[in-house]
Amino acid sequence: MEADDETIVKIPGLTVLTITGTGFVATDGNVNVYIKDIPFTVTEGQKVTIVGEKLTSDMKVPYIEGGKMTDEGTGSVTQKQPLDVTESLDKVKADNYQLVTLTGTYDAIMKCVGIRGMANSAYIYDYKDVDALEELGGHKLTVTGYYAGTANPVVRIIPSEIIDHGYNETVYFFDDFEWMDPWTSLIGVHDWVEESDKVAAESKNLTNKNAEGKILIDELYDRGYNFVKATIDGKEDRPFETRIYVQKNYLKFSLTGIEAGLVLPSISGIPDGEQLQICFNWSPMRIRPK
Repeated sequence: MEADDETIVKIPGLTVLTITGTGFVATDGNVNVYIKDIPFTVTEGQKVTIVGEKLTSDMKVPYIEGGKMTDEGTGSVTQKQPLDVTESLDKVKADNYQLVTLTGTYDAIMKCVGIRGMANSAYIYDYKDVDALEELGGHKLTVTGYYAGTANPVVRIIPSEIIDHGYNETVYFFDDFEWMDPWTSLIGVHDWVEESDKVAAESKNLTNKNAEGKILIDELYDRGYNFVKATIDGKEDRPFETRIYVQKNYLKFSLTGIEAGLVLPSISGIPDGEQLQICFNWSPMRIRPK
């Protein structure tokens, strides 16, 4: 687009490719154009003539703002295959508004897709369904859209399609302790976190057995768990099995001054440099209402 900024231009024969949050991306079959802040509506596949003001973005990429639209019916365009920039995001070689694709992890705060090993991130710009992105933080996304310039460390992409692959994570260890049910069902404990207003507190420790006679703490040891403890002066230095209690398929730790903690099993297969996060469900002590 050779016109100077703030010049009114007329572009005939455009076919709408993608609707964005404030406008659309269209093509004449050779070059793609971005039109934003439009005072009219269009549909994908519609053929139009546009009259609007030519401007240049902060990414030094031209676009058309506002203007008027003349409907020319419908048009058909064969889209080229998108250029995959997943492994070249730091040095994108693409024409303005060229269709590109990439896969990475979405940061909902920064509104960027990050890719391991890349210094640059892809900024999701003028997406038509921006509210849906708020729920996708930490998800692995494949974004296909139109390249709208680079200003390191940001590559601007106007999406045409976003595919959600779910949370981008590798689970190296998981335990929900539901395997304790043969013990907890037999001894009749409750989920006291949820039912403390209905049932009395219980003190069933890890010496309890299942129907086969196996002691619960021995099963924990066999699964690779271990324990730590701390006892303040003047308190009884109890063994692990009588200072840790069992509720309905979860563990309850510690009396006042007779503390304990759980050590996870050894976990192998974690690559060097991997960024890890430990997540667990927990609850403070519940107090029964009088």
